[in-house]
Amino acid sequence: MKAYYELADTLYNHTQIPYKYFEVGSLLLINVSNSEDPNRVQEYAVHKRTATGSFSKVESITVNGSSTTVLSLAKRIMSIDKKSIKKFSENARIFDEETSLNEVEDFKVRFEKFEKLY
Repeated sequence: MKAYYELADTLYNHTQIPYKYFEVGSLLLINVSNSEDPNRVQEYAVHKRTATGSFSKVESITVNGSSTTVLSLAKRIMSIDKKSIKKFSENARIFDEETSLNEVEDFKVRFEKFEKLY
């Protein structure tokens, strides 16, 4: 639970630049917000690693909504991580967006360059 809580605290209390990503467990969270304004909603696309090593987008979460707390956010992230990828597809919550491991690694390299220039 500690890793989820630490991530939730970071996401909730520190506005991130667009496309900033975080990894925890089988999840890759990418900031898809249009602004780093702390007064605006911060949205993250949640991608879960599949058995083949690729990532599928399974959720989209708002980290600083009015009803969100650090603890509730940590619990939500942990529940997504612990949930089988199969459950997402059974419940029709899995998105058609699948990203290969190579594409994710390329994204990370491009983000490093972007972050230095930002």
